[in-house]
Amino acid sequence: MNTHNQKTHKKVIRKGLSLYKTSRSPYWFARIWISGDQKYVVRSTKETSRLVAEEVAEELLNNLKQDRYVFGVPRDRTFSHFADMLIKEQQRQSGKSKNARFSKDDEKLLKRKGEGIIDYFKSMDVGSISTKDIRDYPNVCKFSAISSPNSIFFR
Repeated sequence: MNTHNQKTHKKVIRKGLSLYKTSRSPYWFARIWISGDQKYVVRSTKETSRLVAEEVAEELLNNLKQDRYVFGVPRDRTFSHFADMLIKEQQRQSGKSKNARFSKDDEKLLKRKGEGIIDYFKSMDVGSISTKDIRDYPNVCKFSAISSPNSIFFR
């Protein structure tokens, strides 16, 4: 099976960073592992020389590191981690010292398909969530439950 976009040359620079060339392009491509997202990012180096492409690939990696994109957000710093902790704590309290529906209402708001709070904030670092981010959330939602006084944002 001979495809047009087959990788013809491969060169591993170091763990998480490699170069390759395809039969359709004269340029080398940098393949960078993003551990936070568990996936690869591919960028063209726009270089035909492998040695120059290695230098450009290192620069691309450094630029991604500066943007904190390579390492991602550690799981224990994500919004979804803290939301899960909240749900577990509320479930523990439900029926004992609180009403039996205590956790269900907030869990529904947090996990609503496509418009839930967890879907919006996903894997954001809780330290980087700003007031603007919180204010923007109701604007992207189509349901009106978020604007009610009983909402999780108004407690």
